[in-house]
Amino acid sequence: MRKIFVSAVLLFVFQTSFCQLDKKYWLVGGSGSFHAYKQEYTLSNYFGVSKNEDINISAAIGYFLIDKFVAGLEPAFTYSHAQVSGAGGRIARDTLIRLALLPAITF
Repeated sequence: MRKIFVSAVLLFVFQTSFCQLDKKYWLVGGSGSFHAYKQEYTLSNYFGVSKNEDINISAAIGYFLIDKFVAGLEPAFTYSHAQVSGAGGRIARDTLIRLALLPAITF
């Protein structure tokens, strides 16, 4: 069973792919991720808990100006939140929100 699974994965990964790289076509793509975790720790006689959340979303939008040459934009959004609490309650809290719009050129 394992040999069949490995063979299927290799066939899928190394299969010949075709894509459109001619001028006057659009390139659209993107990705996203979410990560949340909780960490408990002890320092000497102190007990604390750290809670974290991270969200990342990005996109890629481009236009083929000539064959195999793309110019476009890559917008991105990042949200990160961290909270540390101990025996006496909440100690620290931090939130980061970042928006970015980057130029992109691919050849």
